[in-house]
Amino acid sequence: MFRQLGLGLVLIIAAWGAQAQTAMVALGDSSAHFRYGMLIGGQSFGRSEAAVGLMYNSDQNLLADLGIFIVDEAGSKAPGLEAGVGGKLVYARNDPLKQNFFVGALGGSLRYAIPGMTRLAIGGDGFFAPSIVSGLDASRYWEYSARVEYEVLSQAAAFIGYRYMGGDNKDKVRVDINKSFHLGLRVTF
Repeated sequence: MFRQLGLGLVLIIAAWGAQAQTAMVALGDSSAHFRYGMLIGGQSFGRSEAAVGLMYNSDQNLLADLGIFIVDEAGSKAPGLEAGVGGKLVYARNDPLKQNFFVGALGGSLRYAIPGMTRLAIGGDGFFAPSIVSGLDASRYWEYSARVEYEVLSQAAAFIGYRYMGGDNKDKVRVDINKSFHLGLRVTF
């Protein structure tokens, strides 16, 4: 039985290795954000992706997330527009305030490759978790980001952007996990 489980695990890891994968790092003056994503399926309605991320900043705040998304071209009337929807589990800690959040957030992303400037794109994403799916010290949670990307190589893009992560605690006090401008690099392999 253990041999079969081991063989199954080896086959799953090998299959994952054959899928497209993305690594992203974004660095600001006081924060570092890392994300790893992989294709977990492709259907007629879009491609399914799983991602895990980690953010840490100089205030010793921490955020970790795990999500699943469906991403596809938005339609033939808007060439270059890619949209995604999905959800993720987020654990966040604001160390100075001793606040911990655990939420299930829904959201989406948009990325638009500017026509005639095939290497340049703008994008952003946003996620929200209302109180019904917010736990620990969280009453609600939201995050959003906007960025401008430049495709340096066919499998690598550099970007500059802004990101906010935070929400309200049970006392309805705003708790910022991270808000910063950043420079980043995304590599697909």
